[in-house]
Amino acid sequence: MNNNLTADAERVLIVYLNNDIVVENVPGEVDVDSYLDEQDYDARQVELISMGEFNERLDQMLLQY
Repeated sequence: MNNNLTADAERVLIVYLNNDIVVENVPGEVDVDSYLDEQDYDARQVELISMGEFNERLDQMLLQY
């Protein structure tokens, strides 16, 4: 994605469920509680991180394997 404004506005929502992990791109201004209710997620833990942080974590995971 070459549009920096769009990239900066995107966030990654990581939802830890009982037996699964959901990773979704969401707008930066997302209301997490409302979003979880709309998706009917029963989350144990939630993280809302920048796309850059997500990419760094992904790079670190890939380097380990």
